[in-house]
Amino acid sequence: MALLPVSILAASTATQKITMLPVNQADLALDTSNPEIGLAFFIEDEMKTSGYQTTQKTGYGYFYFKQSGDIIANFSCTGYFSYSGDICNVLDVDTSVWETIEGWRVEVEESVKQISPTYARATGVFDLYNNDTLSSSATINIYCNQKGDTSVEFNGD
Repeated sequence: MALLPVSILAASTATQKITMLPVNQADLALDTSNPEIGLAFFIEDEMKTSGYQTTQKTGYGYFYFKQSGDIIANFSCTGYFSYSGDICNVLDVDTSVWETIEGWRVEVEESVKQISPTYARATGVFDLYNNDTLSSSATINIYCNQKGDTSVEFNGD
C-alpha cells in the first residue's frame, strides 16, 4: 500500500487517532467564499478485497482558519462498493467529524446514488457553522466503476 496522506495510529484501547497533515501538504487546498475559513483535502488509498470484489475509498478534509492555520474541524467520507467487471453497486457511505473546536459545529448529510449499472457514487456534505451561522461547506464525492476503479472529487465554498 502506498503512503497515505494521513497517519492512523492504533491505540491500545482499539480506538484510532487520525492526525491530519498541514494544509501545505494537502492533496487539495481550496479557497472559500469566507475570507477567514479555508479547506484542505486528503485521499486515502483504496482498499480492495479481491475475493469478494468489494472496494472502499476515503477522502479526508478539514476546515481551518486562514490566518493562523489552526484547524476548526476534521471530517471524512468513505464510500463502499461492490463490482463484478460488468456492474458496480454502491453499498454504503460513512462520514465522520472529529475534534471540532468550541463554538463551531459541523452538520453532515450522506447520500448514495447508482448513476448507472456501471457507475456509482457515495457523497458526504459537511456544513460548518459558527454558532448558528453557516460559515463554509465541503462536499466529498467518491465514485466507483464496474472494474472497481475509484476516484474522489472535492468541492467547497
